[in-house]
Amino acid sequence: MPTVTFDSNEGIDVESIKVNDGGTISDLPIPTKDNHFFAGWYKDSEFTERFTSSTIINEDITVYAKWITNPTAEINDINYETLTLAVKDVPKDDIETVVKLLKNTTESISVEEGQNIKFNLQDYTLNNTTTNVISNKGTIKIYNGIVECSAG
Repeated sequence: MPTVTFDSNEGIDVESIKVNDGGTISDLPIPTKDNHFFAGWYKDSEFTERFTSSTIINEDITVYAKWITNPTAEINDINYETLTLAVKDVPKDDIETVVKLLKNTTESISVEEGQNIKFNLQDYTLNNTTTNVISNKGTIKIYNGIVECSAG
C-alpha cells in the first residue's frame, strides 16, 4: 500500500495516509497556517504539478502545501492568486463548479468547452477594459456581483 506524506510547509501537521495501489484520496486534508490561505497540494516543492482527489497513487509520494497571502478566488476551500488560475483549474466534465470571488479584480478569463462554472462574485466586481472580459465556450452563471466591460 503506497503512503501519501503531506509536507504542510510550516502549516499544521497533516498525518500520512495509506492508499490502495492505484487508488485516490477523495477527501484531501486542508491544513491551516497563520495569515495564509491554502492554495492546494502539489507533487513537487516548486508547485508545478497539482495533486488532487483524482490523482492516482501507485507509489509512495510526498506532496507539498502551497500557501498564498492575498487570494482572488476560491474553489472548494482551495485559494487562487488570480481568477484566471481558478478558472483554469475547473474540470471539463460538465459538472457545475462554484468559483467564489474574494475581492474586486480586473482580468480576462476564458471558459473552455466542458467547463460549467457558477461564479459567486459575493458583491465584488469583475472588471476589464477590453471587449473580451469573458470568452465562453462552456456554461457560465453569475450571481451576487457585477461584471463590467468597456471597449478600450
